[in-house]
Amino acid sequence: MMSERLKWSVSVEATAEVLEPSAPPRAVLLAFHGYAETGEISARAWRSCVDHGVAVVAPTAPHHFYTRSQNVVASWMTSYERNQRINEQIEYVRGLYAAIVARYGARPVFGAGFSQGAATLYRARVLAGLDLRELFVVAGDMPPEVASALSAVEPCPLTMLLGSEDTRVGQDVLDRDGHALEQAGWSFERVTMPGGHEISDAVVDAVWTRISVRLESELDR
Repeated sequence: MMSERLKWSVSVEATAEVLEPSAPPRAVLLAFHGYAETGEISARAWRSCVDHGVAVVAPTAPHHFYTRSQNVVASWMTSYERNQRINEQIEYVRGLYAAIVARYGARPVFGAGFSQGAATLYRARVLAGLDLRELFVVAGDMPPEVASALSAVEPCPLTMLLGSEDTRVGQDVLDRDGHALEQAGWSFERVTMPGGHEISDAVVDAVWTRISVRLESELDR
């Protein structure tokens, strides 16, 4: 008996939770959620950015599943057919970015990724080539395919944020990723603050502060 895999391509509709200020936004924060979360969860975590005039666009990963309590959540990546999943993810975020540009025009887009979403953020900038003003990597790490491609991409500012009580991601992860960034000529900042493996209020405040500085510097040009 012979066995082989039959493969074919399908298209799926992607969704993102969007929070907007009452006035036209000054900028957009593209926020990738963590494992077993959704765009709605991510948008809630970053919602205070809207008070500062920043629209929050929080996509839900395309791979959905049930938790034990029957809540529907999502994952950005698995090890099964990983290279194919990476290619699909690249197309996913490019389509998402095109939708953001269509909605907001030339407003600057910043990127944030929490936990598993941090790897998605890295891929979005380095592999998919999204024009992101700055990356905010929250309690996550850099995937190997990104580390090997860093030097081929124009660097952008990057901040790694980590809770001092995080038991899932340690300083050794930031050390490793920081070394890869340094070797490729990327500038970055490391910020440790109180809290665990979460998007805390302190994290959101730190991100908004950096977005504000970036926006002011662009106005001064």
